[in-house]
Amino acid sequence: MKEVKRILRPGGMIHILDVAADDLFISWIDEKIRAREREHVKFYSTREYAGMFSRIGLNHIKSSRIKIFYPVKVHVSEKNS
Repeated sequence: MKEVKRILRPGGMIHILDVAADDLFISWIDEKIRAREREHVKFYSTREYAGMFSRIGLNHIKSSRIKIFYPVKVHVSEKNS
C-alpha cells in the first residue's frame, strides 16, 4: 500500500478487484488456501481494505460488489490533493 501511495498522483485513484472476506464462505476458503499455500497471505475484508487505505492517507471512496464467477468487490480509493 505504501508503494501505491508513492506512485499515485494527487487526485489519482486506485481500483482493486479482489475477493473480499466479508462472508463465512470466503473466510472458510481463505483458511483452506492458507493451509495449503504458504505464499497466500489472506483475503481481506472490506473493513480491512478501508483501514489500509486510511492508514496511508488515501480516501476510501467505495466498495462495490460485482458478480463474475463468485461475487467479488471493487475497492476504490483516491489520493488527497
